[in-house]
Amino acid sequence: MHEELRGVGDLTSPGVKQCGCPRRLLTREQAQGVLQLNDEKLQFLINTRQITAFQFVGEERFDSRDIDRLIDGYKGTASRRPLE
Repeated sequence: MHEELRGVGDLTSPGVKQCGCPRRLLTREQAQGVLQLNDEKLQFLINTRQITAFQFVGEERFDSRDIDRLIDGYKGTASRRPLE
């Protein structure tokens, strides 16, 4: 999943040296881009505790590993549904 994050939105910041490692902390806009959801639906995931927003140095962030687990959970649920 982390490799795909590089192509979603602007994941680089001017003046910040890139370490070549996957970006783990995402802004709200980046989390929306990865999940392809609008702000209202992302807020629903936060309100229902399916994903955690936290403050990091005074700014809202999301852990990309939480987003990966959320996607994997939804994929697992979808794969158990009977075909109609």
